[in-house]
Amino acid sequence: MEDTVMKQIDTFCKKIPLVIVMGVVVFMLTVGTTQQGAAQWTFMFIKGNGNITEFYDSDGNTYRPDPSFKIEFPYYVFLGQRTFPVSGFLDDWGSSLTVGMITVFCNVRMTANGVTETSGFTQMWWWTYATLGTKYLDLTLAYIMDLDDQRTIEGQFPTTNLSDEIRAMAVGKVPLGDFTLYGGIDYFYMLPHQSGPHEVKPGDLFIPLVGVSRDFSLGENTSLGVDISMRYRSFAATQLDGVSQNDHGYQLGILPTFTLSYKNYFVQWLLGGLQDEYQPYGFTLAGENGVSHTSLDFRMHLGVSI
Repeated sequence: MEDTVMKQIDTFCKKIPLVIVMGVVVFMLTVGTTQQGAAQWTFMFIKGNGNITEFYDSDGNTYRPDPSFKIEFPYYVFLGQRTFPVSGFLDDWGSSLTVGMITVFCNVRMTANGVTETSGFTQMWWWTYATLGTKYLDLTLAYIMDLDDQRTIEGQFPTTNLSDEIRAMAVGKVPLGDFTLYGGIDYFYMLPHQSGPHEVKPGDLFIPLVGVSRDFSLGENTSLGVDISMRYRSFAATQLDGVSQNDHGYQLGILPTFTLSYKNYFVQWLLGGLQDEYQPYGFTLAGENGVSHTSLDFRMHLGVSI
């Protein structure tokens, strides 16, 4: 027990320098380029439930491993961020800088051949990010620090892929009257981790996306936002000591989102469907060598901006 605790502390400490460096860089950018008086805080709580019963094979056909097979994962997400208007950089585009952190708690329950196993309720990761937002372009860079990579509880399995990740995202936006069209690329680079004597690198995620959104006024200080996006989630094969262990694949999904806002409060419903450990992708239309999900799981966001 003592050795396990010391390993966890050692692993966490090794990751602290990278998190500190990112924090210092973000702090320097914030202090040097923003108008401090107009900063805004946003806090959000997310409750969601996910489930998996079917997969796509290499031909795109769906199958269920056995009649009892099911994976369920209720989860809770906490987000805090601060947004600053940026001066002296793309002023005509209304530039802003947002910095924040996200963490999630989850319990994965898997039933196969009539036997149920659980991960136990655990914190999965810390997600630190910075987004440069404008009227026409959003750029995001994030570091995801895995917190589940040293759990060795007998009879329980991890809730993550056990690796840290670097996320980069670019989304272009085109306002067209009451609508906004957008499209971009979301990329997750998986950092290798050690599993005993072996080096494991989960497959990277490359996610092109397009979408359209519109806000409807419902009266003074009240609005309803509707957003529909299509996402192509492609993933590379997992590498074990540099050798591929499975096939690459993809899923094509449609993600509807509804946001009801009143003054500085908002409630958001996502018809989640397919969800990995990072985000939802909606209900799947097609895929290969991955999860099939044609139902719409519950996911709700409660938020306030100050």
